[in-house]
Amino acid sequence: MAAIAVAGVGLMVICSSSLAAVMMMGGQEETPDPVVGAGAGAGAAAEDTTLVELTNGKYTLIGGRGGKFCADEGGKVICNRDAAPTGGWEEFTIEKVGDKYTLTGGRGGKFCADESGKVICNRDAAPAEGWEEFTIEPQGDDKYALIGGRDGKYCSDLDDKMICNSEAAGTNEIFTITPIPA
Repeated sequence: MAAIAVAGVGLMVICSSSLAAVMMMGGQEETPDPVVGAGAGAGAAAEDTTLVELTNGKYTLIGGRGGKFCADEGGKVICNRDAAPTGGWEEFTIEKVGDKYTLTGGRGGKFCADESGKVICNRDAAPAEGWEEFTIEPQGDDKYALIGGRDGKYCSDLDDKMICNSEAAGTNEIFTITPIPA
């Protein structure tokens, strides 16, 4: 009868769940590590995908092409400055509007818009769902991609202007956005 009981216990351990086996041995079940980057696909590398939402305030933008500060030149936005003096054309005011953002240029305090062929800061108002609303997509650290309100395309830092006509975010479409202390 003892042999049957031992065989029965052995059979129970083999057929039971891992939780029951651990409990019978007096241990605790290990808790699996949480999945990082769920939805990224099988085998995807784990990376920090925390979304950092920008708060309303003044910021500088540095273009991805040459690492230069962007400026509101009135007729266009261009990223060709080595410095961003306080109160200069290189300061942009960013305000959250629903799930989008507006940018106001530092030169004349006008709203920026995704116009055909360039980004320009010459608007007195930013109507809802208009060309003056941008999507700002976090890319990690203080890097972001800007998506224009006209056609929903990524904005690029080109030699002579900023334009929103790219299908994907490459080096020229990634901007460093840094808050200016109040």
